[in-house]
Amino acid sequence: MSSIGHRSTRSTPEAISQIRNAMRSVRSRTVIRRRRESTYTWAISRIKSVKWTKSGDWGTIPRDTQGVGMENETHKAEILAQVMEKFDKNQCALVERMLSIMSNPVRFHILCALEKESFSVSELMVLSKSRVSNVSQQLKMMTLAGYISKERQGKQIIYTLKDGRIRELIHKLEELFGDTR
Repeated sequence: MSSIGHRSTRSTPEAISQIRNAMRSVRSRTVIRRRRESTYTWAISRIKSVKWTKSGDWGTIPRDTQGVGMENETHKAEILAQVMEKFDKNQCALVERMLSIMSNPVRFHILCALEKESFSVSELMVLSKSRVSNVSQQLKMMTLAGYISKERQGKQIIYTLKDGRIRELIHKLEELFGDTR
């Protein structure tokens, strides 16, 4: 008898009962299972009819909605497949990181300024109306994320926007929210 943590891996009537109940539960719902070895997943709309889709992780559709609007669900599955094809988990993580960096007002103002030209810490401090410690902390965070670079010129450190995607995103945001005052 081996143990994992405090539980025994030996079969007990209670464990067998739980497994049987789980299997019944799976049979009674629509289950979408991601196949790790390919981008395709099984979408089992009713246990007997199997359809291929390019969708994401585990998910279930409640039994009471099965069969209702299946053509709409198929259309939604196709849209989901297209989205999953465009943005995999790694790309989503990159987008999340970029947007989280831009979500802070001080960092956003700094990035907007650096999009135009390079600035020193003291210039960015005046521009963002923040203290030196706050500006330095935000600059360090953006440097570690790889969005800006720094270069020493004499006694000053000059910061420059390094990532072109940030520049494109700022241009798009200016188009969308330019003169809303």
